[in-house]
Amino acid sequence: MHSFFYSLYFPCTFIIFALENGFLLKSTANMKHISTFELKEKIEKNEAFQLIDTREADKYAECHIEGAINIPQIDLPDMSHLIATEMPVIIYCLYGVKSQAPYLYLTEKLKYKNIFVLEGGIYQWAADIDPTLPVA
Repeated sequence: MHSFFYSLYFPCTFIIFALENGFLLKSTANMKHISTFELKEKIEKNEAFQLIDTREADKYAECHIEGAINIPQIDLPDMSHLIATEMPVIIYCLYGVKSQAPYLYLTEKLKYKNIFVLEGGIYQWAADIDPTLPVA
């Protein structure tokens, strides 16, 4: 397990780790977000993008947004080769909060430019777009 993602389970430790290892912590105001309605529009228009569910595999198996691939945030360093570089990448978690760490990793450490966080995560997607999803 990579220490960067291990520290995600301990929020205070994450901040200290990020500062000690030179990660530029951006406020959430500087993160690029996409709303559930904007994502739905992209899907309906068949726009090119990659959708990544950063929750654990068992949560992904229970429910996920159609078309999403699963790259749990703990496995992101080992699976980063699966992330598209030629199109926008939209990441999501349960509520959109835990997506901050993968966003920072991808944009600050790996220098990806076209990363977006789904506002409210899959929970908001279920509330706004697909109430049949068994989000828990």
